[in-house]
Amino acid sequence: MNNIFSQSFKRLCSDGHVQRIIRNKPGKPFRIHETKTAGITQRWNYRSEIVQKDKLDKDHLYIWMAFGFLSVFGALSFITIKSSVVEGRREEMLMREKLRKELKLTGEERKKIGLMNNSIES
Repeated sequence: MNNIFSQSFKRLCSDGHVQRIIRNKPGKPFRIHETKTAGITQRWNYRSEIVQKDKLDKDHLYIWMAFGFLSVFGALSFITIKSSVVEGRREEMLMREKLRKELKLTGEERKKIGLMNNSIES
């Protein structure tokens, strides 16, 4: 535990550039590709093969999961808020219609009852 702390402390305090060392983990071996050019054999791998073998894209998985969670949360929030707004408008419409029936308004008189304001001008 002390060794890990000291290594982390040295890394934080150093001015030098930190290089990431990719270590080959035991498991499924790479498929090695070879190219011969002018008598020189060059071995190489696709980037995706190295990423899959060393699981270097694991951090990106968490980013995509967080993005998905935020998208679902936003969609559900929008649906909830929108449905409450529609329900509120429906209730206001029913209140206006009830008031029109109580006052027995017809024709142009029906249009005079609109949104009710709580503020009263003196």
